[in-house]
Amino acid sequence: MLSCLTPRIELVSTITNFLSLSFLVTGILGVKAYRCLDNSKVVLAGLVLLRSTSVGLMIIDMANLDAGRRLAGE
Repeated sequence: MLSCLTPRIELVSTITNFLSLSFLVTGILGVKAYRCLDNSKVVLAGLVLLRSTSVGLMIIDMANLDAGRRLAGE
């Protein structure tokens, strides 16, 4: 049986994993550190750098995503 949904599932999985990590690190923990350190510009710059790097790596990962179709049971 050939699964036509495999590429879509891997694509959705990659995107949701990225969003989860992105919101956890820069969204929750990053904003907490930013506020607790009196709106530190260094923390803000670090968060922007972290988010930009994360987006760049996700784009590279999406470009290299190889979701080949296989027969079930192989």
